[in-house]
Amino acid sequence: MFELAEVVGIEEHLTVPSRNHSKLHDLWIAVSWESGWTEWAAEFADVATRHNNLRSSTGMLQLFPTSERNGWIVARGVNLRAVARVDVEALVRGVVAQVNARMSAMPHTSSRDTAERSAWTVRVRDAVLFGGSALLGFARESTRPTERDAASSR
Repeated sequence: MFELAEVVGIEEHLTVPSRNHSKLHDLWIAVSWESGWTEWAAEFADVATRHNNLRSSTGMLQLFPTSERNGWIVARGVNLRAVARVDVEALVRGVVAQVNARMSAMPHTSSRDTAERSAWTVRVRDAVLFGGSALLGFARESTRPTERDAASSR
């Protein structure tokens, strides 16, 4: 059975000016959930797309899961002159409530199927993270000049 997500609150120390827009800010709002984050994330993407298409002063919402139980929703490009931080947090709470309601209305697979899918998701995520770091390491290695290159350039 899917358990609902919960907004923890704004991470004040992560609030930063938006990239390329010094007058706008990115607000990071912590979220936690018990299980089913992949399904929840897919449903969040659908709900957030509708909000993001409005192009409001509350910015664009993005989900950044950091684990199967925690993550952030980032409100990118928030105009803090037009809207208060608490209003952005309230908006995010509303979006999370909407996603939770949609998830509660859906029929779900058995807990065994969910556990197997979750284990598979963890294996895939770990493989991607390891593969990405390995590729970054290889890319960094290939761009670093060797002693032989330094000697030949003299």
